[in-house]
Amino acid sequence: PQYYSSWDQFDADDAAEKLDEEAEQQQRAAREARQAEKDCILDEMALRPDGDRQRTTTARPRVKLSIRRSGRRPAPVDIAAPQKDEANRLFTAGLLREAIA
Repeated sequence: PQYYSSWDQFDADDAAEKLDEEAEQQQRAAREARQAEKDCILDEMALRPDGDRQRTTTARPRVKLSIRRSGRRPAPVDIAAPQKDEANRLFTAGLLREAIA
């Protein structure tokens, strides 16, 4: 009879929940330790003694660059600036008709 009354007081769901929580905490701690170790290794690999970063791989970066040979197209402001300077020079010289034309 004592055996059966002890089982009546035992909460199986609570015991299972405690076991699940403990397992989850252990997994979380192991995951955090692995991540911290990875971060430490990457930091050691990526930093040079002078503090600059270095490449961690010998693979070429997949970056495509396109360089225009002719440069950029001139904007209307770039075209108008010399004409404006010429008109201002003529205006200060007193040649109003030439400055307007």
